[in-house]
Amino acid sequence: GEYYCYSSGKDGVPILHSKDLISWQHLGYALKDDEDKDYWAPAVIYENGVFYMYYSSIKVEEDDNHNEHMKVATSKSPEGPFKYERTLFDNFSIDAHVIKNDKGEYYLFYSVNDYHGIDWHRPGTIILCDRLIDMVTPEGNPRPVVSPTIDEEIFEKNRFHDGRDWHTIEGAFYINRKGRHYIMYSGSAYTNKHYFVGYSTSKDGVEWKKYPDDHTYRPLLCSNDIVEGTGHNSVVKAPNNVDDWIVYHGRDVAGGLDASKEQRKMRIDPLFWSGYSMWVPGPSYTMQDVPEMPKFRDLFDSDGESLSDDWTVCKGEWKVKNGEACQTLKNCVASAVNGTVLENYMFGISLKWEKSHMGGLYGIYACYVDSQNNVQVLLNVGKRKLCIFEVNCGILAGEKTIDIGKEFDFEVYHHMFVVKTGFLFRIFIDDILKAKVSYPFEKGCMGMVSYYTCACFDGVELTDYIELDSSNQIEFAKYIYCTQNGKKSFIQPWEIKGGKLICRGNDTNAFNEILFKNTPSNGYEFSSDISCEDKSIGYSGIYPVYKDRDNYMSLVVNWENKSTKLEYKLDNEIRFGYEQDMPSDICCFDDHTLFARKIGNRIFV
Repeated sequence: GEYYCYSSGKDGVPILHSKDLISWQHLGYALKDDEDKDYWAPAVIYENGVFYMYYSSIKVEEDDNHNEHMKVATSKSPEGPFKYERTLFDNFSIDAHVIKNDKGEYYLFYSVNDYHGIDWHRPGTIILCDRLIDMVTPEGNPRPVVSPTIDEEIFEKNRFHDGRDWHTIEGAFYINRKGRHYIMYSGSAYTNKHYFVGYSTSKDGVEWKKYPDDHTYRPLLCSNDIVEGTGHNSVVKAPNNVDDWIVYHGRDVAGGLDASKEQRKMRIDPLFWSGYSMWVPGPSYTMQDVPEMPKFRDLFDSDGESLSDDWTVCKGEWKVKNGEACQTLKNCVASAVNGTVLENYMFGISLKWEKSHMGGLYGIYACYVDSQNNVQVLLNVGKRKLCIFEVNCGILAGEKTIDIGKEFDFEVYHHMFVVKTGFLFRIFIDDILKAKVSYPFEKGCMGMVSYYTCACFDGVELTDYIELDSSNQIEFAKYIYCTQNGKKSFIQPWEIKGGKLICRGNDTNAFNEILFKNTPSNGYEFSSDISCEDKSIGYSGIYPVYKDRDNYMSLVVNWENKSTKLEYKLDNEIRFGYEQDMPSDICCFDDHTLFARKIGNRIFV
């Protein structure tokens, strides 16, 4: 897909556009109303053909920003113009963030003053959460999520001259990762040098705890000697749909603070994970590696008469215009296939139906070997079904159908996403898991297909990808093998259970390793969460690069002396070795992430 950034503005909501998170174009105002001013912290979400913008503003005759009230505006285009729909609250309410959970329910996070403003100990702005009945109607049962607990969250000391220090917790952003909930937030005031990003975690989405605890200041992102005022972030996926990037604002220290000017700039940095904890190497101020691209990508922005040479048109009339590829014939089974062949991958595409009295049947090849051997995922308009099946030696088999809700509008774009691991296919529609199916196709490419239907497609992205979890461990096991003391062994200490690789070797002198059968030679990323199960003894680690026992790079954790060692061996000679102590309070029973990225001849560990 593409990226749109909406920001605060005095006269309206400015909008920026990018295709890669690197180069940005200013598109003017997405929302502007002559009766309002001081538009704060807009947040936009897409649902069933409509873009909803949640923002706060005051009337032009107002001077008190404590009259910022949260509103909703809508548009059919991400670029706007957005049209005001309704005001959600009649009290000070800012910094909206709307999310959809895995059941398709929507929730609104936002910040207010009145819930915690009369607290004697730590009064201030806090983050609430409420369920949305529909996209413009809160349920009316908000609950607190993040409240002030430390001095570093003070907005202003003795702000209202009553002896109490006012605190601020704002800028909520929600992430769900591996079944755990995260709320990122900003503390203090953006004009303060110590304005920072922190986060709270929850296992059930109800009870929240700040990281590392409610009374310890350990910011995820804060000022350094070059950048200050870092906060109010979002997190987006890189174009490869794998890597997390944190997007936030900050200002240059060198310029000094001038409250009469807007000095904040949009900045991005990679967001890494250490087990269930986050880590950001920022705020950065030197040249960095750019966000990674997918293996194949087509945004259909060439405005040519036909598809590019990356596609093989099997049948149909395909036209590329205005950022979409449209199949315009209704008298055939039309398809176009990309030639990138992979075994394990993520494949995303947006698609919509062109209305016809005959109905419609359209979708994708989730895996394509040839016309007689493939896996198809189709939307059936008339029956309101999602249809998934294989064609094996020309015979349709293994069909699975799933109801599509009556509110689903086939005439607008929806996002279809496939994660393939071995024979297992996981199918998502608009970020909701719809099906897990198995079909006997080891590898293939992907494509677009329509049955006697005009349909449009956009935003094709294909990434070479495999990740172990509890749902795919049998398929994942096909791509690894175990060695012991450098030799293949029939007595193995390894086990896959609960989405984890577990080594229970009792011999501390034994050398047990898992290797991938097929390792990419060019650029790639590799990470593994590691921990000890019962004793803090022995070693564990990863190979960022591995050819054989005489040629490799290893990153190893020594749990007994709490150290890490990076070693590079070439032709059985150690060419590089580096050892570093870990923090003394590190716990070996917690998950810790070892990560490696190879770009050309450079390796980041």
